[in-house]
Amino acid sequence: MKRKFWLQAFLVPFLIILTGCSSTKENQETTAIITSPESTKNAIIGTPIALATKIKVPAGEEIPFCHGSGTHKLVTKDIQITGTIVFQTDDLRGLYTLGGSPLTSKQVIPDNLQSIMIGFSPDGNWFAYAPFDSGVTDGIDHFDLTLLSAEGKELNQSLDLVQLEEYLQEGYWFMGNRIPSFWISSDLIYVTLYARNPEETSTAYRLGDFPRILDPFTGSWENQLLDLPEYDLSSPVGISPDRSRALYAEMDGLSLWDYDRGETIRKYSFLIPSLEGLSLWSPDGSKAAYVNLNDDYSEMTGVIIKNDGSYLPLVNKEFPKAGLFIQYASWSPNSKLLALAVAEGEDINLLIYDAISEQYIHQCIVSKALGYDPALTWSPDSAQIAISSPDSPILLYDLPSGNIFELAQHGRVKGWSDKFPLNLP
Repeated sequence: MKRKFWLQAFLVPFLIILTGCSSTKENQETTAIITSPESTKNAIIGTPIALATKIKVPAGEEIPFCHGSGTHKLVTKDIQITGTIVFQTDDLRGLYTLGGSPLTSKQVIPDNLQSIMIGFSPDGNWFAYAPFDSGVTDGIDHFDLTLLSAEGKELNQSLDLVQLEEYLQEGYWFMGNRIPSFWISSDLIYVTLYARNPEETSTAYRLGDFPRILDPFTGSWENQLLDLPEYDLSSPVGISPDRSRALYAEMDGLSLWDYDRGETIRKYSFLIPSLEGLSLWSPDGSKAAYVNLNDDYSEMTGVIIKNDGSYLPLVNKEFPKAGLFIQYASWSPNSKLLALAVAEGEDINLLIYDAISEQYIHQCIVSKALGYDPALTWSPDSAQIAISSPDSPILLYDLPSGNIFELAQHGRVKGWSDKFPLNLP
């Protein structure tokens, strides 16, 4: 397997070290969301931001806009959300849940603890996270992973890293910085690690994440899924939920791999992958979206690739409109819609792409309430999207009504499940 290492000019001051997550949980229930010890106590819940039109766009016509951003006014009726949202405050601290009617927040991990949140499994039955520490220690040979079930069970795994010494020595380990760790399916996790390049000096670090595939229930590494022709370790691999396909980056384009037949289905040289590329399979495994994040110079920055090898353009310099670059992408659980957070000049625009009609159906400017590095998290019923960004409000976009509400003053959403209670196990 081809291995390429990218160097980073500055020290990455993070790693996974052997640490125990305190069993003490501060369960604080309130109708206002507590986002940090310093945050104001009067967090606004239910602030309407904008109203979107509900018109499908014929091919070639401009995507309908929202009616525009409104003023922050407290609504009188309760906001209804399906299931439980989980989010963190700044600097990976604490963990909070949000849900119920009236809308209620609970703190389940105290703010003095930092954790890497992998989130909910696709079936909604498990929530995974790992303790985090910003100290520096040589020779780490394992890290800890915690799984919480919707039925109240807790599973703790101490995961072996010794076998990875073939690739990286004297490792400084850190899960999910540039490309976050995520569930491939309900029994596999795509784990990303930072580590020192063993061929360079002690201050040299790889810029890209170091990917591994983990069975979290047995603690075993399924690394054979990464044995792909011409695979560049600095780029993520998109593995379909049924493990039949892999969409991955090469130096000169993308490749779609058939695991069952052991061959390349098709190569795509018209899109040059970046260090911040994402390969995102729809939950039903029928198609994948590949996007280059924060790329405003390439001709093509986003594409839909179906599992038979056919493809459709998603974003380029002129389509669906000029001057866009992608900051985040997320499939709806029903695999019908793809949400994109794109930067358009100084604005952040939310685009919704309909994968059935193969066209964009609407867009909404949310820049007045959204900062850098936005994340999009779908509700289990594919009817709502949580929009979150560090130091910015958590927004809720309700597709049926077209309304956008403010749920909390700031926080980063880490998952959404209709099976977990507000008080996580």
